[in-house]
Amino acid sequence: MAQNFGNGLFGHAKSFPDYADSIFDQRRNLNKGVIKACGYEIVRELLGLDESLQPTGSRRILIDFLHLSPASRNDLYEKIFRIHNKNVDPANPIPVVFTSAAYSGIDYLVEMIKNAHEGSEQDNMRVNGYYGGGINLSDEDVLAVFWSKGLIELTLEERKLGDEMGGLGTMFSTSARSKALRLLSRQLTGIVSIPFAYHLSSPLSIWDTLSISAGPGAGGVMLAHYRSPTSIHALMEDVEEVLSRMKKDEPMWFGGYKPCVLSEKICRGNAAVFIARNFHGVHAPE
Repeated sequence: MAQNFGNGLFGHAKSFPDYADSIFDQRRNLNKGVIKACGYEIVRELLGLDESLQPTGSRRILIDFLHLSPASRNDLYEKIFRIHNKNVDPANPIPVVFTSAAYSGIDYLVEMIKNAHEGSEQDNMRVNGYYGGGINLSDEDVLAVFWSKGLIELTLEERKLGDEMGGLGTMFSTSARSKALRLLSRQLTGIVSIPFAYHLSSPLSIWDTLSISAGPGAGGVMLAHYRSPTSIHALMEDVEEVLSRMKKDEPMWFGGYKPCVLSEKICRGNAAVFIARNFHGVHAPE
């Protein structure tokens, strides 16, 4: 809805690394909220909703929250998604979707908005090891996905994942794989912990919202270990290893799930099930 540059409708999040500021000027509408009322109209039209957020009967086009600023995301949650999903039709929520996403370590969108206004969003911004930029997900974003039965497609972009900026972690890093395992473990731990930390009902359903894919991405430097389009098998093995370690530390997060089953869900199954559930005529592979 607002990729990289201002479109006059929605504020966008800072998406380029600091060194690119002299080449790409993102300042116009950077970190603003929904700018024009017609922005809400466009989103309602895409989602097949009228002004009272009732279904119009038209085919729904889900929106990707990628690149929307925290302020824009907050505006859309307040004016459309929370009202429809909690009050109008809670049995059939509109899914909140993020592609190429990563967790920020920040609890609330208002904190992200404040950070953006104070100019603290730099490449070296870290919150408990996570990259805290507004392009990444807050707890509020993860909860919006969780409650709406949405989807988070985790990115493999180093900067968003919170690539280490020196220190002991990099001193003892011996391979591209060990680096990838650390970053994947941090991200999966951060996201999966959220419904448990907030004591939500059915917290295990967080596993149904996660997706990840290997190979070239839309932008940024990808983790070297997964840059090949054929590296999905290596990714699945690594995700399974990360989950096996997580299960030893936090068995409650797993219920009856085995790490191998969850790895298959995250790397393949969840995206297929999500598409089949939300797009008529499409069936998930058996």
